[in-house]
Amino acid sequence: MEKALIGSTDDVLIGAFRPHGRVDIRIENSIIYSDAHGPFNIELVHALVRIQHRLVAQGNIAGPLGEVIRISDSALAGRNVVDILTKALERMRQEGRSRVGAAFLIGLEVEGISIMLPTILSCYTKAGIPNRVFEKVDDAENWIRSLLDAAREQALSAKAVSD
Repeated sequence: MEKALIGSTDDVLIGAFRPHGRVDIRIENSIIYSDAHGPFNIELVHALVRIQHRLVAQGNIAGPLGEVIRISDSALAGRNVVDILTKALERMRQEGRSRVGAAFLIGLEVEGISIMLPTILSCYTKAGIPNRVFEKVDDAENWIRSLLDAAREQALSAKAVSD
């Protein structure tokens, strides 16, 4: 088992404004665990991209990554925030840093979830990232692990063909 890498969007200052909301991140065994506490603003999305990139570089992580994302408190975000998130996910894909999948854990008590969930899932779908909502973390982790295993097998097969 590899050592977990830990960070938070609170550790990153973007521009003149502090991020609204917070995302605490832990990367372990090729899974990025994000505990997101909304509502969210543009600065938070920029801080999230920056801290994830920093942790991946710090851990010298190569190969596929999956995400398990727990949203609590509020899922509210403006249209501009959603647009920035979509662009960030698409840019990661273009740079070869896309995720194999995103598993969401979101309770019905989360403010704005009925409005925001379809929008959030659409961001990931537009970026070509498979996504699903789960009630239990074990189910979310198992789904992500199956996607990671498939991506690794595909990479091994591609390498074997090229050798």
